Amino acid sequence: MGFLQFALGAAVGMANAAGQRQRRAMQLNERGIMLAQSFRYEAALECFLQAEQLAPTDPAIKQNIRLCYEALDMIDRYGY
Repeated sequence: MGFLQFALGAAVGMANAAGQRQRRAMQLNERGIMLAQSFRYEAALECFLQAEQLAPTDPAIKQNIRLCYEALDMIDRYGY
């Protein structure tokens, strides 16, 4: 295997890993939404925080975290 093939293979592998992280983050976010809709805010917050670790710049996840902190009367922990 030449260097170019190795580099292309590594790039594809990194892209696949990033895609898997994003998909897992969306699954966690969706689970958190379901929990929040059932008023299980602490469990929802755990899902959202895990999702944030996988997709730290996702604005929807950040918004969901903020809303959970508000529902739990812990907004000061989120920095708002």
